[in-house]
Amino acid sequence: MEQKDKELLIKDLCARVPYHTKVSKAYWVAYDGKFELEWDKTELTLSLLNYIEEDNAWEHIKPYLRPMSSMTEEEYDQLYIDSRVKEDSVDILDALANDLDAIDWLNAHHFDYRGLIEKNLAIEVTDKNNPYEN
Repeated sequence: MEQKDKELLIKDLCARVPYHTKVSKAYWVAYDGKFELEWDKTELTLSLLNYIEEDNAWEHIKPYLRPMSSMTEEEYDQLYIDSRVKEDSVDILDALANDLDAIDWLNAHHFDYRGLIEKNLAIEVTDKNNPYEN
């Protein structure tokens, strides 16, 4: 994994911890004296990130994310309502706070706004592969 991809993944995963993001993590399993990687679904936690950091195993963790193109019209409307810039906002901090609200909303709804899926750093959520369905 290239350093820039590792840094991008670290930034993204750290921001997603409060939102119960599901990840697939790899671990080594011995079969008949041979080691193979197996993948397991789990929830992203700070302790998991610490474990990955200690082992420098960033290529062994991938979040399940939704492509931006999967956003429904209702979700788009909600994003706009929850994060729109106030019409009377002249303060740069007000404008930035609204941008942060949008990022928080995208994280809470597990959208891939950093292009991790295309870089093979995340797993695309689909109808058949959706760990967020109850």
